[in-house]
Amino acid sequence: MTGKDVNLRQCIDGAVNLVVESLDRKIDCIRVDCAGAPASIRIQESPFHQMLVNLIKNSLEAIDELSRSHGLEEPPSVRVRAYADAEFLNIEVRDNGIGFQPREAKGLFAAGHTTKDDGTGLGLHSAANFVIGSGGQIEIASDGVAKGAAARVRLRLSSVTPTGASAPPGDKDIVDDDVRP
Repeated sequence: MTGKDVNLRQCIDGAVNLVVESLDRKIDCIRVDCAGAPASIRIQESPFHQMLVNLIKNSLEAIDELSRSHGLEEPPSVRVRAYADAEFLNIEVRDNGIGFQPREAKGLFAAGHTTKDDGTGLGLHSAANFVIGSGGQIEIASDGVAKGAAARVRLRLSSVTPTGASAPPGDKDIVDDDVRP
C-alpha cells in the first residue's frame, strides 16, 4: 500500500475523538502536543489511525482499571506527544493508569494477550504489526502497577516525509498542549 499525505495533528485529533465517542462519556483528560512534529506526514492513513486509536483507548482503559482497583491519587491524564528528532517521528502516548510490572512488557504485543475481561488481545498486536511493517519501532514501558505507562512509536522521518518536502522538526503552526474534551 502506498502512503497518503495527512495532517498529523488532524489524524491524532481524529483518533482521540473516535475513542472518546466510542466510550460514550465526557473525557477531558487528554492533552495533545505536536510541537516539534512535522505538520504533514506520508503514511498508510487507516492503519496509522487505528494504531493511534488502540494506544489512546488502552490508556483510557488503564486509567479506568486503576480507578476501580486502587483508586486514583491524581486527576486522570493521557498525553499524546508527537515530535521529530534527527531521524525519527516519535509519538508517545503516556497515561497515569494501572501500568504493569516491567517484566510483562514484552508479552503485551503478542496476539491474544489481554489484561481485560472483554479484550481480544489484538489492539497492541496490530499496532506493533503496523509500526514494524512500516520500518519503525514500538515499545511500551511502565515503572510498575499503579504507576502509569507509556507507549512509544518511532517512525523513520525518511519514510513518512511527504513527497517534495523536507521534514523540519518543529513546525510551529501546530498548537501545543491542547486539551481535548
